[in-house]
Amino acid sequence: MLQFNLKIAWRNIWKSNVFSLINITGLAFSIACCLAISMFIWNELQYDAFHTNQDNIYRITEKQDQAGTVYNVAVTPGPLAPALQKDFPEVANTVRFGRWSGVIKNGINTFEEKDVLLTENSVFTTFSFPLLKGNATNALRSPDQIIITETTAIKYFGKEWQNNPALLGQVFRLNNEVDFKLAGVVKDPPINSSIHFQMLLPLSYLFNMDKWSYKWNSNNYHTYVHLKPGTDVLAFAKKIEKQLHKYNPDTKDLMELQPLRAQYLYSKFDFNTDWGKRSNIKYVKIFFAVGLLLLIIACVNFVNLSTARSLKRSMEVGVRKVNGASRKQLILQFLSESLLITTIAGIIAIIILKTALPYLQTLTANPLYINFSGVLFLSFFLFFIVVIGLIAGIYPAFIMSSFKPVRVLKNAGLQQSKKYFQQGLVVFQFTVSVTLIVCTFFMDRQLKFMQQKDLGFNQAQLIRLRLAGALKDKTALLKRDLDNQPSIAATAPATMSMVNVDNSSYLEWDGMQAKDKFLITQANVNPDFIPALGMRLLNGNNFSWQKTNDTANYIINEAAVKRMGYTV
Repeated sequence: MLQFNLKIAWRNIWKSNVFSLINITGLAFSIACCLAISMFIWNELQYDAFHTNQDNIYRITEKQDQAGTVYNVAVTPGPLAPALQKDFPEVANTVRFGRWSGVIKNGINTFEEKDVLLTENSVFTTFSFPLLKGNATNALRSPDQIIITETTAIKYFGKEWQNNPALLGQVFRLNNEVDFKLAGVVKDPPINSSIHFQMLLPLSYLFNMDKWSYKWNSNNYHTYVHLKPGTDVLAFAKKIEKQLHKYNPDTKDLMELQPLRAQYLYSKFDFNTDWGKRSNIKYVKIFFAVGLLLLIIACVNFVNLSTARSLKRSMEVGVRKVNGASRKQLILQFLSESLLITTIAGIIAIIILKTALPYLQTLTANPLYINFSGVLFLSFFLFFIVVIGLIAGIYPAFIMSSFKPVRVLKNAGLQQSKKYFQQGLVVFQFTVSVTLIVCTFFMDRQLKFMQQKDLGFNQAQLIRLRLAGALKDKTALLKRDLDNQPSIAATAPATMSMVNVDNSSYLEWDGMQAKDKFLITQANVNPDFIPALGMRLLNGNNFSWQKTNDTANYIINEAAVKRMGYTV
């Protein structure tokens, strides 16, 4: 029976080639879009799922009370991790991460490394970052050790780094000041890891070098706890909420738990205290809604095209019923035809998706990994095709199989109520299409607004060059050389970029009240900064090379003026 239905379905598809081409093409593009969106959503939801202990790892975050204003931050004090492990039996392990960077030299190779994390040995037992070379039991236990990823190993030692018998123990010099010995090579963090690094340095190196970094007011580290299985997470979160008061009685800060699996999509913190790859659950919801609308439109389009041909197919239904065909047999035939069309469209959709995948990755600026031969994708694809085929074909199948031979001979066609339903589907299809077009128009206007918004400085032809390590001490020499280049109009050093807010402190002024206290972002610049960036002073004067007391002066923006209660 199935073979017979498929044969009849193929003949009908081939016979009505124009109709079939329109239907299959529309379905193919819709399915390709839905598959791409589904894979994007799946990839987003799978971040950090590769860790063996994923369900028991939590990050400690803080609600900081600063002059009555509460801020959410992802950083915590240096001594917090060992204190939690000592105070609470629920904690199986703890891991701390700190950000670092600098110029690294090994032999003749010198690179500026920005993706460096300070951490400790427990990172290898808590997280699933396996070592390819070295001993995970002893790695990072000494303050002079360094761990690099396999990509970094290729960068410094070439593709044959694994065959180097003298690899472990290689010396890496940081900022031409401190030497570290290579203790291991770790496998690259997967693309779906929210924790990324190229090098790992021991936290003990920092604590030995800078005693302040281990104080209770040194909020510079991400702290993770690995809870023992069976721990009541809500009860534990309540227990640690005010634990900072035990070690810092003056603080009003509270601690919270953030699941590791929520870190990628649900992180929203103040003052740039979070780092690593992050996204937003809103994007997932928006893409899901768009994909669902595309799927609905594709199914409605299929139904409309099929019911539009109902008068032409009615004679076929009438003849088959006269010859003894039951309604069940006719429904199976039309569903087989629908599934066959959907399968053909699905195969074409995969070809479209494979072709467009590189462009989609460029568009999303995020790796979109799809294993087309994997069991997961094939299972999802088959389920997707069956669901679409049934959804799109079930209404036409029931409508056309319900034709009565007498009405067919009288050319009665569809019942009026069914015509109303079909017309409603057409109206729905056009309504959704127009809505998406209008949304696209507003998104385009929003993007243009963002691109053309006056940021308060001239960003055209502006290049930021970050100086690290020993280069910081040669800023004046570099500026002099750049100023002599005919293609460079102006240069200006600054301690902060215009798009990265990560340096803030409190400011006091004459007439300030206690309630007026607020954090202000600051940067140290010289008199060249404002003219080089094309900024405009609304009042007052720029810094001056001639005035020796300029070191005690400062310039604020309009927002700060209003916050202080002044007028420009």
